[in-house]
Amino acid sequence: MRDWIAPVEAAYELGPSLDGWFARLVEATRPLLDTPALAGYVLSGPAWAPQVAVAGQSGVSPAFMERFERLLRAGTREALSSVFAKGRPLFATLSQQLFARFPEERRAFERATGVSDCAYLIAPTGTGAIVVLGAALDGTRAVTAAERRRWTRIAAHVGAGLRLRIALESEASAGEAEAVLDPGAALLDATGPARSSRARAVLRDAVLRRESARSQGERGDPDRSLALWEGLVAGRWSLVDRVESDGQRFVVARRNDPDVGDPRGLTRRERQVAEYVGMGRSSKEIGYLLGIGAPAVSNAVQRAIEKLGLAGRADLAVFFAPDGLRARLVELELGGERLAAGAESLLAEHLLARLSASERDIARDLLRGDTAQSIAVRRESSPLTVEKQIRSIYEKLDVGSRVELAAKLAV
Repeated sequence: MRDWIAPVEAAYELGPSLDGWFARLVEATRPLLDTPALAGYVLSGPAWAPQVAVAGQSGVSPAFMERFERLLRAGTREALSSVFAKGRPLFATLSQQLFARFPEERRAFERATGVSDCAYLIAPTGTGAIVVLGAALDGTRAVTAAERRRWTRIAAHVGAGLRLRIALESEASAGEAEAVLDPGAALLDATGPARSSRARAVLRDAVLRRESARSQGERGDPDRSLALWEGLVAGRWSLVDRVESDGQRFVVARRNDPDVGDPRGLTRRERQVAEYVGMGRSSKEIGYLLGIGAPAVSNAVQRAIEKLGLAGRADLAVFFAPDGLRARLVELELGGERLAAGAESLLAEHLLARLSASERDIARDLLRGDTAQSIAVRRESSPLTVEKQIRSIYEKLDVGSRVELAAKLAV
C-alpha cells in the first residue's frame, strides 16, 4: 500500500540538518512515484535563473545530478519559466509542461540524462525558495487530475516544512512555539494568539484530524487523509511532533504563516491570500495552503480588491504577480506623508505575440473583467465564437483561468 502521508510527516521532521531533512524527504517520496531514481533540489532565485542551494538523490548517480544542474544553468528564460514560474502546475511531467512547446529542450534533456521524461513536484515556500523533486520515467505520460490534486497538497506541506526550517535557523519570530498539546488534543500550554478560546478549539480539532490522518485506517485513503491534514492551522500554525527522552510525544503548534510585505491597508491574511492569487492559485488551493475555509478566502480576496481600488480578481492577480506592481512598490515621503508608489507593469508582449490580433484584444478585455457576453456585444460577434477564442487563448498561453492569464501576462 502506498503511504501518501509519509512525505508529509518527513516535511515536518525538524531534527536533522537541512541535508538530512532533504534526504529523508526524498526517500519518503520515491515509492509514490514508482521510480528507482529520484533527484531533488532546493532552489532559490528567479524562476528563469534558479540557483541550487541543496541537492539530494535516491538511486541517482552524482554524474546525473551534475548533468541535470548544467541543464538548469543552460535553460532559456522562457523554458525555465514555463516550469518554475509562479502559477505553473505544481505536479506535472516535462513532456506535458515543457517538451510540447520546446522540442529542443526534450533533445537536450535526453542527451544529458538518457531519460525520455520526468515527473516533477514543485513546492514553493512563499519566501522565495522552492523544493523540486524529479522522478525519471520509462516513457512519456501525462499526470491525472487525481495525481495532481494529491501532489499539490503534499507540495503545501513540503513548502511549509522548509519555510519552518528556514525560520528556525534564522531565529525569526516565525517558527516560535505558541502551543503544546498531547496526541489526544489536550492543551498543555499556550501563549499569544493560541490562548484564545477559539484558537484552542481550532488547535484541538487540528491535532485530532492530524492524528486521524496518520492512523493506519486513514492512510489507506490518500484523498481523505490528505484532506484531514491541511497545510496550516487557521492560516498561522504548523503542527510538529516533539519526542522527549522518555519517549513521550507532544504536538507543538509553531507559527509558520508566510511572511509577506505590507501593501498599505491590507491585513496579514489579506496579503497572504493576495500573494497566492498572484501565483495563479485557485481559492480551493489557497484554502488548503492556509488552512482556512472557502468563505474566508473569498472575503479576503474581495477586501483586498476593494482596499487597493482594483476592478476584480484578475486585477489583483496582475498586481501581486511575481513582476507585478506589488513587487515594485517603493515608499516615498511627500508633504510629510508616507506614500507607496510604483510603475504599473506592461503585459508580456512576447507572450501576446502568440495570439492573433483579435485574441490579443479579447485577452485585454478579459483582464479588464469583461464577460464573454459583453465582449461579444462590443465585437458584434456571437458569445459562442468569443468563448471559442477564449479557449484558444488559454491553450496557446497554457493557462486554465482568467486569474492564471493575468498572473502569466504580468510576468
